[in-house]
Amino acid sequence: MKRRAVLLGWLIVSITMGLSLRAQAASSISSFDVTATVLKDKSVHIQEKIAYDFGDVVDDFGIIRNIPLGGQNLPQLTIRILGVTDDQGTPLAYVVTTANNALGIVIGDKNVFVRGVHTYVIDYLVQNIMGVANGLDTLGWNITGSGWGMPIKHSSAVFILPEALAPNLIEATCFTGSNGSYEQACTKQIEAGTSTTAIRFSVTRLLDIGEGWTVYLKIHPPVLAGQTPVHLGFVWLVVAVLIVLIFIFRKPARALLMKGVSRAKRHRSR
Repeated sequence: MKRRAVLLGWLIVSITMGLSLRAQAASSISSFDVTATVLKDKSVHIQEKIAYDFGDVVDDFGIIRNIPLGGQNLPQLTIRILGVTDDQGTPLAYVVTTANNALGIVIGDKNVFVRGVHTYVIDYLVQNIMGVANGLDTLGWNITGSGWGMPIKHSSAVFILPEALAPNLIEATCFTGSNGSYEQACTKQIEAGTSTTAIRFSVTRLLDIGEGWTVYLKIHPPVLAGQTPVHLGFVWLVVAVLIVLIFIFRKPARALLMKGVSRAKRHRSR
């Protein structure tokens, strides 16, 4: 009995140590970086760069990226996968599935297990993503999703607009945490270039299991319609110049008109 108790004790210790070592070697996402390019037809080209650390446990073949296609009070999205590669541009095997109104991208070879850090670059095009609120074009996007079963150590996103805009034409907000959270553990910066505008976001803390983050943009619609936005101040300036020109040339024009009328009368009298 005593020997059995000792063996049982060692078995419990071994299992506990094994679970502990497995926890230490558990997978995590080292970085999750997104580049979203807004096109003039209001579709968005998204590239995700996910650095996934599988740890030392060899029991995974790759990752599954799930993207919701819609939801309550949300538009129904159309997503077209453009490709999946590693960080060197080498194409990776993937399968696309659809279930429960979500798109699943299963990446990897089920016959090949992986360990350590692997980087996955996912390119896709999203349509019907833009909305309208109070006369402004709006865009909301959950950058990482909150369904990952491991923490995300770092995440960033940059949204590129197709025109150079002043910062006051863009409202940018980001929220972090679990679903419904109003926490804003993230930074934002608007950079206007010569032909585009970049809005950069970055999360300032680790995202734990079940957490993610979302970005919201409000943009003046003429930009996304392929037009250059007309500033109200410029319109008023043009109106003022026209008024001044009318005032200046009003008397000479009237005099010239009266002179022409006088000549016409003389011709008729002959």
